[in-house]
Amino acid sequence: MSDSVMENKRPDKKDRALDLFEEEENISDRASWIRKNIKEFDGDISEEYKKLAKKYRKLLKETKKIVKLSDQLQNKLNLAYNELDKKDKIITKDLKMAKKIQERLLPKQLPKVQSCNFASFYLPMDEVGGDFFDYIEIDENNVGIFLSDVSGHGVSAAFITSMIKTYITVDKENLLEPKKFILNLRNNILPLLIDKHFTGLYGVLNTKEKTFNFCNAGHDDQIVLKPAKNEIEKIFVKGSIIGYFAFPDDLYHEKTVRIEPGERLVLFTDGVTEIFNSEKKIKQNQYSIKGLSMCLLENSNKPPQELIQCVLDDIKKFQNKDTFSDDIALLVIEME
Repeated sequence: MSDSVMENKRPDKKDRALDLFEEEENISDRASWIRKNIKEFDGDISEEYKKLAKKYRKLLKETKKIVKLSDQLQNKLNLAYNELDKKDKIITKDLKMAKKIQERLLPKQLPKVQSCNFASFYLPMDEVGGDFFDYIEIDENNVGIFLSDVSGHGVSAAFITSMIKTYITVDKENLLEPKKFILNLRNNILPLLIDKHFTGLYGVLNTKEKTFNFCNAGHDDQIVLKPAKNEIEKIFVKGSIIGYFAFPDDLYHEKTVRIEPGERLVLFTDGVTEIFNSEKKIKQNQYSIKGLSMCLLENSNKPPQELIQCVLDDIKKFQNKDTFSDDIALLVIEME
């Protein structure tokens, strides 16, 4: 920037205030020097003091302007802060209400069916989240299990979960047919998703036949824990996510797996496996399904609720912190 431009640049209020303080200091120093050196001073003292007084009055006038302006700015800042505080309280109140609503969308109690023990855990990263699960007691032998993970977090993701809950609640015709159930959900909710998508899984647990028949909508591998064999069986069936546009129906499939007495069906969202430790972004430092499988095998003798707690503790230990970086849903169902 040229010197001429610098000279014409108008000083800001902060610079002007500093100049006034400096000028006041100069006037004070000059008056003090005159008092101390009055004998050596050969000028007209009254004239000198008049000049100083004139400068000082001018200084006071400018200072008052600065103080007044400062007060005005402070008042504006106080008003703005108060307004932000009010809005923050409203948002906080709304989020708390949204949290209560979302909590009511989750199962109020675990299914009460013979020969099965259910346990579940849900924790949103924020006040509300995009993970969701539900149990649907179809009849004395069949329980529908739904699990989904909406892209993103917060209110927008939670809003999608509320719509999902609505549609899976009203679909009574397809509860025993997972593929039809998923396709019906997709057809109903797709027009409302806009820029969102979700992965999901719906299956029917038959406690009499000891089977789990499910359809997948882009969800990750799930697990059957086999304590007697000290094994993990990954269960997966191809299926596309729900969102953006309607993928062809033939991309969705069903699969049936057997769950023997003593084995556990473990269903979860990616908030359980996509966990990184302090060296994140390095593949081997991701908790992954491998870390989850090792934890399940090490604690395979624990009942479902304790097994969930073991997994949560293991994740916290792995990532060196107690908070989670994503929404989490984790279900464990033991077949007796």
